[in-house]
Amino acid sequence: MTRPRSTDQGLTLIELLIYMSFFVVVLVIVGGILINSLSVEKTVRGSTDAANLAQLLTESISQSVRNATAIATPDSEESTGVYGTELLVLETLTSGVTATMQCQAWLYVPLHGGQLFSARSDTTIPVPSVDYLAAVPADQPMSAPAGWSSFGEGINPASAGQVFTVRAQGVSFVFDVTLADESTERVSGAASSHQTLGTGSPCF
Repeated sequence: MTRPRSTDQGLTLIELLIYMSFFVVVLVIVGGILINSLSVEKTVRGSTDAANLAQLLTESISQSVRNATAIATPDSEESTGVYGTELLVLETLTSGVTATMQCQAWLYVPLHGGQLFSARSDTTIPVPSVDYLAAVPADQPMSAPAGWSSFGEGINPASAGQVFTVRAQGVSFVFDVTLADESTERVSGAASSHQTLGTGSPCF
């Protein structure tokens, strides 16, 4: 008596290996596309952040410089005890019914990857102390000192120069911003005052 032949047949070992190899190839291709898209997104996001920071800094400084009645870059290395620290101080006139004097400042600190802070006050703006700058570990971003606000991180002078340079009737600036992919983008700008600049000011 003959046994009926089964119509249900499973996969052979060779077929299983072929299917697995095909699945691995597809997985590698899809994974490569995903990793590449994430890398591109990271680069684009870093470039966008740098562009936004550059635009914000350019607008902030340009608007203030146009209304400045006095401009100075006091020696901040002596007061902070940190080599490479830069301070830009402006005395500006606020718009309104009655123009009033106001102090504005930008502080560049080379520590912690390079950071930029800004401040605004009706009186002289104090520079952070040596103890404050030294209290933060070198591998961590530093929070804004009292009276200051953080403007950006990953900022360093371009070509080992200065971030801020006071020129006749104005200020120029140039710096490199470190992007998310560790590359850098150069930012530069300049602005001139519409006022007659004085040589002394209660702001500095």
